[in-house]
Amino acid sequence: MCDLSFNAAKKFDSERQLQLEKIRAKFPEMFVSGGPPEEHLLEICPFLFDKPQTYYHEGAFENTLKYLSDYYTQNDSSMVNHFMYVAESWRRGVLSTEQFSRSIEYTVTNSMSREVKIQEYWRLWYQELVETCLKNLSSLLVWTILQSRGKNIDLEKEMSYMSSRADILNTRPSLQVITQDFNATVRNGCAHGGVILLENQIIRFQDAKGNKEEWADDEFLLHIHSMLDICNALVFSCLD
Repeated sequence: MCDLSFNAAKKFDSERQLQLEKIRAKFPEMFVSGGPPEEHLLEICPFLFDKPQTYYHEGAFENTLKYLSDYYTQNDSSMVNHFMYVAESWRRGVLSTEQFSRSIEYTVTNSMSREVKIQEYWRLWYQELVETCLKNLSSLLVWTILQSRGKNIDLEKEMSYMSSRADILNTRPSLQVITQDFNATVRNGCAHGGVILLENQIIRFQDAKGNKEEWADDEFLLHIHSMLDICNALVFSCLD
């Protein structure tokens, strides 16, 4: 039993070191003094080398990278403090995006009934991509916009919903691509039982206030995949 535990630990450590060396070969700048802990580097490893995390929205990546580069060129002294402020939120977004990348990619729903795949899978995917992935990964962008306006707030308490963060992101034309798949009515319908399957492959989403949105089945799935690609792009933009 002890030999088995020792061998398992040895194999785990070997795989861990191999992953770190792969990251070091591609991003040596991450291993400088004061760089991110090895545990955090291992968490982003799937985005660098594994499918489906390596697929991302190019426009979202380029626009986010340019915005952050331009902002911190003028406010370089704030970069460390900003990243430290949103670090835990961003880390949650990274881990959740990795989880749902695998779930969405490897769950085959074609053979399922329409009701099962939409109500049990697509609905949950959309809700979680909004709440645990997109909301958290957009924290740094939202924070920099607020800082440029001289606003210091508790981001987690005062902007706890994606809808309020989307309003901030949409004030920057180049960042509007990030929210293109987010719809507050659809999110609320997914979260609170307001997903109604109509005829002709149409889905009606309805929130508690009676607001309605209708998407075709294929349109709903397209938004899910597009939002996932945008989340992957947000992770990459902060690594470049």
